[in-house]
Order: sequence, then structure tokens, then C-alpha cells
Amino acid sequence: MPLAPVSATSDDSGSGIQLYYEDSGAPPDCAVYTTLVFLHGTGFSGAIFHRLLPFASTIGLRLVLVNRRDYPGTTPLSDNDISLVAEGSSQEENEEFLFERALELTRFLAWFVREGNVPPISNSGTDERKGGLSIVAWSSSNTVVMSLMANLARVPDDLRDALEPYIRSYIHYDGPRWALGYPDSEHFVLAHPLMDASLSEDEKFARFKHWVSAYYDHPDIASRELSCLTEDMTSTERTSTSDRLTAEEDAATSSYYALVHGERFVRALSPSVLLRNRNRALFEYDPEHITGLDLWPKVPVKMLQCEKSLWDMISALWETEDAYKTSLLEKRPVRQMEFHILEGCNHFAHWDDPEKTIKCLAKIA
Repeated sequence: MPLAPVSATSDDSGSGIQLYYEDSGAPPDCAVYTTLVFLHGTGFSGAIFHRLLPFASTIGLRLVLVNRRDYPGTTPLSDNDISLVAEGSSQEENEEFLFERALELTRFLAWFVREGNVPPISNSGTDERKGGLSIVAWSSSNTVVMSLMANLARVPDDLRDALEPYIRSYIHYDGPRWALGYPDSEHFVLAHPLMDASLSEDEKFARFKHWVSAYYDHPDIASRELSCLTEDMTSTERTSTSDRLTAEEDAATSSYYALVHGERFVRALSPSVLLRNRNRALFEYDPEHITGLDLWPKVPVKMLQCEKSLWDMISALWETEDAYKTSLLEKRPVRQMEFHILEGCNHFAHWDDPEKTIKCLAKIA
């Protein structure tokens, strides 16, 4: 079982913290290639990306699938970790929880580029960048990567400097608006099944999987109006991805333990903390202090949202792109960003449309 050490401290059992990962390996006959490091979302482990693996080497990619804390093979969250996000925790504790997870990710990346002999970024004669790695954060894992980008000044200098020659981009892959600190809209209130107190834990998980993996036929995405999106899950094209998983596939890709242990608190993180991290990572510049924008300045953020996902995902792209364009017009410093929509795909594009998804990721990485 491949495990990466990510902390010199110990958890409650006295063992060092380790992250389980899967590595597709370097593509054959390819000295310089791009590596994509995937972080999964809530309730589903890195195994949910398995359908991407057969396509990786054919387009010169190396894929690394990382299991976050509480997920199979990786060290569970400790009682002390949970206390930072449990009911009654403060904004400062919430912020520290996310940053600790961001530090673990940073240590993993530094360890992997060294142990995995990942080629650094190089420029060809046509200015095309080759080599290096992109962080692909799917769904709720964007809370962790946004914390990293917001708090780069807190990352130890040697760790941050060692990674800079390798980090190509941060791909925000179909993350929800709540993870960026955006409030519910006047048209929709996010009816998140995991927050429904009337349901048992088993019922919450079953309903969540159906809801988050449904296909939503939004009437008019081009309008960029929330009123032109829908919460209706009765797509005429496809049923929910989770409804089509075999029992074996469901068991291999989902994690009930993670959901009832740590993830149930993460959805209740302070929106103020998430908003602050998003602004620090993307938009805030302070000439008197080092901010996220001062560090890793050549690392762009690329938002890739899926056309048939929940309204919560599509609207996150609109709001962030509007803020980005406003900052550019006002000539305020911002992190370089790109905005993309994966047409015809839902939140589980990597499972239902793996070839299309990996080709898109390869293009924007």
C-alpha cells in the first residue's frame, strides 16, 4: 500500500500521519510529462477517479490519486483535529483546521516530486510549458487548496520554495459555491441532504449520492442568471451516476466512515473563513504585507465547472469570473485565472465521461 509521510507529529495512536495514494506512473517513453494530482470531494475516495487511469499514458500524463484524511488507507482525523470544526468551534479554529490539511497536502507534494522523480516545469522554444504538476481539487476539496493558496506565507519557506519549480496550476474542478464562501441565492437555498436533521445517517448518505451525482438540465446557462438554473433532478438524458454504480463500485468508491466522522462538520465550516480564504488566494493584495498573490505568482487558478452539475457549481463560476473581471477593470492585482465549462457533463464527469474529462484537464493544465 503506497503511503506518503506528511507530518513529523503523531496522531492519537502515536503513529505519524500518512496519506494513501495511487500513482499511474510516468508515461512510457516520455522524459518530460505533466503530472495531475487529484483530490476527491465529500463521501468519495480517490478511487472515484479510477476510470481516468487508462487514458493517462496515451496523452502523456501521470495521474496521482490522493486519499484525504479519514478516507481508506490514510490516517484518520484525530479527536484534536475534529475539535477544530465540531459544533461550538471558532472561526480561528476552522481556519486552522483547513490550513493543517493544506500543510499536509504541501508536504505530500514535496515528498512526491522528490520520491517520484517528477520533472520540473520547463519551457520549450514555442513557450509551451512542459513538466511539473497541477493540483486538481474536485468538489469540497477546494476548501483545502484555497486555504493553501491563501496562506502561502505561512508555509515554511524551504517547503514552498522547493515546490515552486513544479507547480503548474491549481485546477478548481467543479467546486460548490459554499466552499468559496458564497451565500445561498434569493432563488435557491442549497438543500444539502447531509444537513437534513430529519434523516438518519444512512438516509443522508444515500440521498446525498443521488442528489450530487444527478444531471441537471439547466434551461439557460448562457444567460448567467440564477433564475435560469434548476434544482430538478429529472434529466431526460441520464440518471444519477450513483444510481448506475454496481454494489461493488459503490463500495470501492464511497466512504461512509469519512462522512459520519469528519466530513459532517466540514460542510458547517464558517462561511466567513471560506470567503476570506478565497479573497486572500485570488483577489486581496496588501503592499504592507506578503499575501497569497505575492507567492507562487506564476501559478494560475483554472476553474472547470460542469454544465449539468448542481446550480451551486455553475453559479460559483459566474460569481468568481465576475469578481475577476471587475478586479482587472479596476486594475487591482489578482491571481491569473481561467474559466471553463465542461459541456454535457455532471459532477461525476470523470466517471461518466472519463476520456472527455482527462483530455480537457490535459489541455488546461
